[in-house]
Amino acid sequence: MNNTPKFTAVLSSRCATPGTLPADARWTLTVAICPGRVSTWPSTAWPGGRHTPTVAERATRLAEFGFGIAPDDEWTWTEDVCGVHDDASPHVTLLAAVPVQRHGGAR
Repeated sequence: MNNTPKFTAVLSSRCATPGTLPADARWTLTVAICPGRVSTWPSTAWPGGRHTPTVAERATRLAEFGFGIAPDDEWTWTEDVCGVHDDASPHVTLLAAVPVQRHGGAR
């Protein structure tokens, strides 16, 4: 078993109608540190999430946590259906993830 810490940055938005975000939506950026307790993971949110945080905005927040994305890594996106509106359009949760490393190169 390898006990080397692994780090993944996750950007998420709670359920929304596809193509729209409600005024109270928020994007949350979290760095998952495994092994480790969820309660100690660095996390931040962008209130009023009418726009998806840019790659530069995400990089700035990651740097504030002491992490960065390796040059060859990039964000991967997925969505998950988490309910249906009255008009039968789905609610979706949007997720993006990327491996990150501590500043100084240690993954």
